[in-house]
Amino acid sequence: TRPCQIIPRKFIFLRDCVLSARRFWGWLTLCLVLAGLLIFWFVNNWRIAIDPQAETCIDARILLINLNDRTPQKGELYAFYSPDTASPVYHPGTRMIKRAVGAPGDVVVIAPDLTISVNGKTVGHGFQHLKTNDPEILKRFLGTREIKPGRWWMMGDKDSSFDSRYWGTLPEANIYGRAYVLF
Repeated sequence: TRPCQIIPRKFIFLRDCVLSARRFWGWLTLCLVLAGLLIFWFVNNWRIAIDPQAETCIDARILLINLNDRTPQKGELYAFYSPDTASPVYHPGTRMIKRAVGAPGDVVVIAPDLTISVNGKTVGHGFQHLKTNDPEILKRFLGTREIKPGRWWMMGDKDSSFDSRYWGTLPEANIYGRAYVLF
């Protein structure tokens, strides 16, 4: 057998410090790599949207957008690029968030009392942004229309929203993600 080796106490402390430092740097490196991967994944799959408007069209200021969820479902919030028909109020491609209230095949009715309904369910009222009571101009907006395949009827939660009642249906290709309210 081998005789016991006696190591002075000060050397044991130094050995433990070296091992402790190695463990520390190993754990720190592992944590930094994991944090970097998590940040990389988040940046490639999510966006945070902040609505700076004084009057918002939905009850939210800060939203989280899932860039991988682009297939709309009725009743959900979606982030999209504004269609060409939203100009001159919004430049084509302006980022917007609205609720998908009408799907392809749904029937939208804008009645003479300015009530907007989808498949018989009221979803909004009025045209606050027209700033006119001229019956000839209002006639252009009134009537019944069926939403064509590949298009969606998008509206804000408030009647003051500038949405599909003004610029018509949104091409599904303009949707870039589903939005979730954070605050």
